Amino acid sequence: MSTDAKKVLMLGWEFPPVFSGGLGVVTQNLAQALQSENVDLTLVLPQFITEQIIEARFDPGVKLMTFADSECDLKALNQHKKTWRVKTLIHSPYLNPAEYETQREKFLSQRYKRRLKSDKSPSQMKKGPVYGENLFAEIDRFAAEVLALSEGEHFDVVHAHDWITAEAALQLKLQRGLPYILHVHATEVDRTGNHQPDSEVFRRERFAMKMADKIIAVSRYTKDILVSTYEIDGNKIEVVYNAYEARNQKSEAEKNAVWQKDKSQFWVLFIGRVTLQKGPEYFVETAKLVVENNPKQNIHFFIAGTGDMLPQIQDMIYRYGLNDRVHCLGFLNAIERDSLYMLTDACIIPSVSEPFGLTAVEVIEHHTPLIISKNCGANELLGHKFPVDFWDAPKMAEYVLALERYPHLRRTIRHKAIEQGQPISWQKQAEEVVEIYNKF
Repeated sequence: MSTDAKKVLMLGWEFPPVFSGGLGVVTQNLAQALQSENVDLTLVLPQFITEQIIEARFDPGVKLMTFADSECDLKALNQHKKTWRVKTLIHSPYLNPAEYETQREKFLSQRYKRRLKSDKSPSQMKKGPVYGENLFAEIDRFAAEVLALSEGEHFDVVHAHDWITAEAALQLKLQRGLPYILHVHATEVDRTGNHQPDSEVFRRERFAMKMADKIIAVSRYTKDILVSTYEIDGNKIEVVYNAYEARNQKSEAEKNAVWQKDKSQFWVLFIGRVTLQKGPEYFVETAKLVVENNPKQNIHFFIAGTGDMLPQIQDMIYRYGLNDRVHCLGFLNAIERDSLYMLTDACIIPSVSEPFGLTAVEVIEHHTPLIISKNCGANELLGHKFPVDFWDAPKMAEYVLALERYPHLRRTIRHKAIEQGQPISWQKQAEEVVEIYNKF
């Protein structure tokens, strides 16, 4: 590795304590690991995230460039870090055009109400940012703001996470001559159910990939999609898997303090965003088949997460008469999630298309038997699981019933998971990313 510290501008859209999916955890762990690899890293985040960092008194552990009118708030949290904020209505890396329009209308309505209540004249009131009329205009506006507000700053390379940040990285390349790396955690193909979409998002993704100097894909599965569907040259795509840092296992008392489980029950878990990409409907179909073929009626199914499909899934549960067997838990915090992993007898990940699947690694780390879609990048790292086609509810039901009937099978799977050893570390993955940086 070069002895000179690379100056890297990283553009992110999710970061703890804000969670929409796994992107924030990945960004945080990678950013922190890169800094111990002689990388001078500055991370750009939207304002809504930095405000929650301040409110939660959360130490981000990285230098933040979060463009703002002033630096006082975050300086109180961490004196030595540059802190600018980028104001934007894009509140999630999974935002679609319709959801953005809802956010914009809400913002305009709130601003209008504030003006009605104010005793100031319109000219005296701070107008605030003029956000883009639609999602794509907002992304372009954000890119222009990043370009303008980073004037005078020197960087060796720009590292952009997913398509929302790609336009800003592209403008830095075209107008400043900076090489840019696009880190692909998910594509529109994944989000729309493994179908090639003819959409503005897809076209922007493909253009961003073609213009990138290098692409980091989180799995070979994702790389294959980029080559076959997005027609990207495979030679400029590097696969760097996400890592998972093992957490301290909780005691029996700690896990039972969160959830109460009857020893006669068998628990099956779905955890993640309740969206088309994650295949929650196949989980409910599996539950229906299991309940119909389980005379003991001791198997319970849990859906942990929220998303746009949740009302549809709740309707399915009601129509199938599964209200007393399938339970929707909503969003879980880290303590609730880890405790549930430890009590769960089987976890199903029926994703239609999953670039990596950090949840799968977490499940294995907690020694929980895993039934997982073949369309999941984590399959490339994990042994001792039950791979299935995402649509094959009968096969998933068969595996659930077998795990319930044969405790020895469950014990074998758990022991094999333990023997598999520690998962790959973020430090090792950061070393691979630094090797990519050093090519520029």
